[in-house]
Amino acid sequence: MLVIGLCIVDTVLGKFYLGQFVDDDQRTGLRTQLLRFDPTEFVIHKKRLLPHTIQLIHQECPLAMMSYVDPSSDCSPSSLISLVQQYSLFDSDDAPELAGKWPSLLQSMLTDRKTPNPNYSCCLSSLALSVAYLNRCCVANLLMSQRLFYLIDNIDQEKDMLRELSHPSTISESLPTEQKTMILDAITLKNLDILPDPTNPTINTLFQYICHTVTPFGKRILQDWICQ
Repeated sequence: MLVIGLCIVDTVLGKFYLGQFVDDDQRTGLRTQLLRFDPTEFVIHKKRLLPHTIQLIHQECPLAMMSYVDPSSDCSPSSLISLVQQYSLFDSDDAPELAGKWPSLLQSMLTDRKTPNPNYSCCLSSLALSVAYLNRCCVANLLMSQRLFYLIDNIDQEKDMLRELSHPSTISESLPTEQKTMILDAITLKNLDILPDPTNPTINTLFQYICHTVTPFGKRILQDWICQ
């Protein structure tokens, strides 16, 4: 069984998107999320990814920057807890009453305040890797103290290992319980020429036809709406 753990960070808005799901051999779920979020940089731990997965990332996001961390570095869920406690990453002078408290979504991934739930180990490891990188860049506290953590909508709810956490008390940007829209996978989006292909920009797509935005931020929002 191939389990994918994702942590996607929007450093402009300070939002963290977390996901963990069972994927197929073609990495259909991963391809879809890469196409949806269009990352500009990847933080990669070679010992935690299969060579085929790294090759797929290069193929799907050829313009993205690849940042490889020290293979001997620790990105376990326990290291995340140590980092948060050592640097007080969730604390902010604007909300002193929340000092030492984790966001509700992350609390639901812990069996208690000190022990990560093994069922969410891939997701928490991805977050630990991202937090360690952001901390080295001196922006971890600035981003994490905003407490904006959300779950990623997966194309196959049956394979989504975080679906039991998707309730109103822990997430504000998830789809309603009865989904009235269909999430297309990456292969379908490409075959229908919905989104632009960075490897072949000459192909006309639906996105290019309807996009009249004037800022990169507006373009990202429009692409996210189409993917949803």
